[in-house]
This record gives sequence, C-alpha cells and structure tokens, in this order.
Amino acid sequence: MNTLNEALINIRGVKQAIWKREMDKSSEIHIKYASKYNESSNYWKNSIGMNRSIRKLHVLERKQETEAHLRNWIRQQPANKNEYLRLFTELELAYRNREAGKRAIAYFMESFLNSSELVQLSLEILNFDFEDEPRLVEMRLKQTLEKHDNLDLDIDKEVFITMLEEYPKHAEEDFYPSIYTTIGKEYDNNYRAYTEELFSSTKITTPEGLRLILENDTTFQLFEDPGISLVLDLLVAFYDLNQSIKEPSEK
Repeated sequence: MNTLNEALINIRGVKQAIWKREMDKSSEIHIKYASKYNESSNYWKNSIGMNRSIRKLHVLERKQETEAHLRNWIRQQPANKNEYLRLFTELELAYRNREAGKRAIAYFMESFLNSSELVQLSLEILNFDFEDEPRLVEMRLKQTLEKHDNLDLDIDKEVFITMLEEYPKHAEEDFYPSIYTTIGKEYDNNYRAYTEELFSSTKITTPEGLRLILENDTTFQLFEDPGISLVLDLLVAFYDLNQSIKEPSEK
C-alpha cells in the first residue's frame, strides 16, 4: 500500500499529467500517446482502487488488531514469553530497516525504469537477441520500431527531468543512483542541462543510430552510447538497492 501502489500512483500521476497536457495541445501527439497513456492510466487507476479498498475494509487496522491479540496471548505464556516478545522486537527492527529500502525500490522502478521512453527504448535494445528465432526477431524489430516512431523527444525530456526531481522527494539520499553525483559535479545540479546533453548525444533515438543497432552493425559501439550507458548504471543501482534490503534481515 505504502510502497508499490503509492509509488505507482504518485509517479505515474505526474508522468501522465505531462503526457495529457501535450496530448491536449496536438492531435499528432494525441495519436502517438493515446495508447501509452491509456495503458499507464489503467495500472494507475487499479492501484488507486486497491488502496481505496484497503482503507475502506480497514485491512491495516485488522492486522494491527490481530497482532495485539497475539502479543496479549504471548504475555500469558510464562515459559516462552521472553523468547516470543524478543522475536517480535527483532521482526519489528528488521521491517523498519527494510522499509526505506523497499520504498526507494518502488520509486526507483517507477521514476527511472518505467517512465522515460529513452530508458525503455534502451532496455528494449539491450534485451534484443539477434540469435533468436526469426519470427521472434521480426516481432521484436517491429516493437522497437513502433516505440521509436511514437516517441516525442521534447515530451520525453520533460518526463525525464521531472523524474529526476521527483525521486529525491520520496527516497533517502543513501538510495540515490550515481546519476545524481554526476549531475551535481558536472552540471551543478542542473537537471535540464544534463538531460539536454544526454538526449543530444545518444544515438538511440536517431533514425541512423536505430538503423545501426537493428542491422547489428558491429561498427556501432553500443555500450559507449550515453543512453545505453545510463541504463546500465541504473540497472546496477537497482540491483544494489535490492541487495541492500536483504542485508538487515540477514544480520
């Protein structure tokens, strides 16, 4: 409720507001983004409905009531009371230690891996397998081309900048990916300057760059492309985040 659903509601709400604003201005943009907007909005509405139902049915309160009954029962068991109460304390501490990390993971997924289309296109390319069955290769080629054709770079820049602004509002600094250090040192914390350079230097979003990638041209150094490099850094950061929430419960 306060992790995945909350992150999806908050972050997609912001992203969809940008898309909707631009869709309302241009019929061309509306055609490009209507399907993406509807798909994103369906998950968004579902998360809102789930959280509303949890509150309406008092699910959390019932769980707290069950826990209180269990604690009372434990206090009436002299032989094992101290052991059981100590276990409760250890579990509480473990949950508290993991809470900030789980929250960061949820917001990281929505802010960085599920928002910018540059990032999603880069992920699509990294996952492309030219050795797969011809039918599957053709299908993936078609999907990648459709994503490229329905991408508006100016809109995606605004989404990317907004996500850079949103993530720190919901995650502790310990969970920031290295991109924030780079922006701080090299761009004086100017998210727009960083984004403009990223989008202007990557070839992922250009017809020529996409042609080189989809033709599996060996002269194109894929991993040196700024868009691909960014996504690899984000994936490493996401892995580290997941590892960090395992550690407190393993100690």
